Amino acid sequence: MGESIQIIPRIKEIHDSLSTGCKKVAAFVLDHYDSIPLLSCEELAQRIGVSDTMVIRFTKELGFHGYLEFKKSIINSSRDRVIYEGLQHMNPGKTDRFANDYMQSIVSDVEFFVNSLNYSLIDTIAKQIVSADHIYIGGLGTDTSVAVFFHNYIMKMGFRTTLITKEGHALRDALLYISPSDVLFMSSYPATWSEEKEMARIAKKRGATLITVTDSESTAMLLRSDYNISLNPSVRTFFNSYVLQMALCNLLLIKIYEQQPEKIDVSIKKYVEDSTFV
Repeated sequence: MGESIQIIPRIKEIHDSLSTGCKKVAAFVLDHYDSIPLLSCEELAQRIGVSDTMVIRFTKELGFHGYLEFKKSIINSSRDRVIYEGLQHMNPGKTDRFANDYMQSIVSDVEFFVNSLNYSLIDTIAKQIVSADHIYIGGLGTDTSVAVFFHNYIMKMGFRTTLITKEGHALRDALLYISPSDVLFMSSYPATWSEEKEMARIAKKRGATLITVTDSESTAMLLRSDYNISLNPSVRTFFNSYVLQMALCNLLLIKIYEQQPEKIDVSIKKYVEDSTFV
């Protein structure tokens, strides 16, 4: 029943009949709709300043059985909206110049990225990665491409690594031994889903350093990132562009190499020698 409810129109429809506490929940939901999938019932209640019971009461006023059903509905509607808006934007009937405009937007985004990047932060992140006992690299869904790319080179450079690209039990198993001396580098873009939040939660619970690539500082705050780099392309389409993420990965690899060139040279030489067939 709950998943067919259009949440925002439903809130507006019943708003006047809600209690004062439920109206506070409604206001937060309307203002932070896309953040709800990142929050548990307890976290949402704490941020609003109401009880867990009030949050659950609000979801039932909307017609849901409880908070989990309410959150699931938002997750599904958010995904559908991103896909729909992306496909609409790509509609060739809107402009014959879409492809050219899109490529120009990538050039502009890279230019802005280069000019606005905090290179001191990049140096600090590189030092954190180099000094870690073990480097965990995570990315789910389309973020898998970023995680695999970064992991592929970090491993060849001689660092102890674990790649996390699967959800559920596989995700939790991969993080079983993460510790305070370790780092989790996680790409969570352009949206953050519950399993990515779970990855971050486990890392923080174990005391590891969390480095994230997200769409905003507010997302990083929800994930409790120690270090975050925000990327926000000027054009959103059905196909996520990872040009900026890959450029960032390459920049980090350069900075990591600057930290330990001798050690990395030895590791890469060994890799090349082992890969050479006579």
